[in-house]
Order: sequence, then structure tokens, then C-alpha cells
Amino acid sequence: MKLEVKVIVSLYKKQRINYEKAIEAIKIIDEEGWFESYIIDKSKEDLKDVRS
Repeated sequence: MKLEVKVIVSLYKKQRINYEKAIEAIKIIDEEGWFESYIIDKSKEDLKDVRS
């Protein structure tokens, strides 16, 4: 996973941002087309794993 996406997941894991903000940030990255879809999907999975 790319560093930028790891930062978002890490911030969520450390409770610096909430789930909605993390998803919003990843959505923006996805819309900009900066990363491949598998990286975006993996980051969303990681967020869900932490949430449960």
C-alpha cells in the first residue's frame, strides 16, 4: 500500500480521525485517480478490519 493511504489508515487506527473522515479521504484519493483501485480497496478493507 502506498504511503499516503497508509497514513489515513494509521490516523484512523490511532483514533486521530473518525471512520467517516477516513473513508472521505480515501474517496477523494480514488476520485483523483492517484492510485490503482486495488490499493483503494485494500485500504477500505483495512479500515473495516479495524472497525470490527
